[in-house]
Parts: sequence; structure tokens; C-alpha cells
Amino acid sequence: MQVLTYLGSLMRAETICNAIIICPKSVVRSWEREANLNLKNICVPKATVTAVTSDMGKAKRKRVFEDAFCAPSKRPQLVITTYGLVSNHITDLTNISNTYEESRWCYVVLDEGHQIKNSSTKMSRDVRILASRSPHTRRLLMTGTPMQVSTNVF
Repeated sequence: MQVLTYLGSLMRAETICNAIIICPKSVVRSWEREANLNLKNICVPKATVTAVTSDMGKAKRKRVFEDAFCAPSKRPQLVITTYGLVSNHITDLTNISNTYEESRWCYVVLDEGHQIKNSSTKMSRDVRILASRSPHTRRLLMTGTPMQVSTNVF
């Protein structure tokens, strides 16, 4: 709830126009439900909350990402997806098209962020690519387990 309220306040102030939450598949629907309750109904009524799962077709997923990239600050977009989809569709998340030259995620949130602890895994590399697409992308890592101290965690 704190993260969603924080993102909602940034969206309401028109500081950010999009955000992506990457989480385990088992909690996608919980994030979606809480985002609709807290972010959309309380903070930013005009925000769009979309859970991107493997149930969606690839074309629809790509359309959701494109919509998020070109979202105006008055109608911000929150996308919730899984680590697996980020890893499988990293090009859809980073190279939308030349039409969106400024395409980037304003905010990247990792739930269960300890999953990227091993920087040699494909998933860890893909998430880091997503978060480093722009020097202006803000990042938040949520984890319930202690992480090793590292200068390049996320």
C-alpha cells in the first residue's frame, strides 16, 4: 500500500506518467487489486492499471506497453507484470519503436527483488536493462530477505 500511495502521489503531481511493477506470478492479482483500490480510486482516478500476464496474447501485451510509454501525465499508466514475462519479452519492454524516442519507464518497482541478486542470470540482466534504459528512470527494490551488500545491486 505504501508503494502504491507513493506512486499515486507522483502521478497526481504529474511527476511521472508511467510505472511498472515486476513481481512473482503468485502476487500479480493482489498488486492489481490493491492498485485499483489505492492508486486508482484514491490517488489518481484517471490512472490506468493493467496486469500483464501470460494469459494475454503477445500483441495485446505489446499494445499495453506502447500505451504506457506514450501515456500523458494527466492519464498515467501502471503496468504490473512478472519476472518471467520481463525476461521473455525484454525487447517489447525496451525497444517499443522509433516512434517513442523518449520511451522509458519513469519508475521500475521490483517486488521480491532478491530474485535479481545473482547478476549472472538472464532474468537479472534483463531487469537491469529495463531499469537502466534511461538515466531518469527511478528504481525501487522491495525484498523481505537480506541482500548481499554490493555497489551494483540494482
